[in-house]
Amino acid sequence: MMNNPVYDEIIIVGIILNKKLEWYVANKFLWIMDLEKLPKIEYEYYFGNDELKEVRQDINVISINNIQIFLDRIKIYKADINNLRLKILDKIIEKKEKDEGLEDFYPALLLDFDNMILYSQYPEPFEFENYVPDNWEGKYMSFIDCVNDEDKYWIYKNKNLFF
Repeated sequence: MMNNPVYDEIIIVGIILNKKLEWYVANKFLWIMDLEKLPKIEYEYYFGNDELKEVRQDINVISINNIQIFLDRIKIYKADINNLRLKILDKIIEKKEKDEGLEDFYPALLLDFDNMILYSQYPEPFEFENYVPDNWEGKYMSFIDCVNDEDKYWIYKNKNLFF
């Protein structure tokens, strides 16, 4: 069962591998690609959770060499585009009553394994782009235009649900 995104905790991340994009909804700390660049005290704080430790066990640096192992470990967090879209539509209906925004559903990261680029539009002060493997490029920028229309879960009947 897919997680519900929670602003600044459980984030939506796209992974491009072999020209195919898949979305995941999981704890933000799972997406620190190079744990060796993380100060030890932060590592101990972020990975105090046994579930996170288990997923990242023996994967200090997420790379093309171990991405399949990582994806196998996080398959429970894989998100179906239609389910994400329905959750956004539900939130929009709910918003009329509770005046809540859709920030939880904004995609935060795009990890492009085909081109070795991490794109971050993560809105909080954590710089995922600084924790990429040495042969990767980390960019803080909108990556919406890097996503094919058929992979944009925030589009419904040719309408952008966020704006």
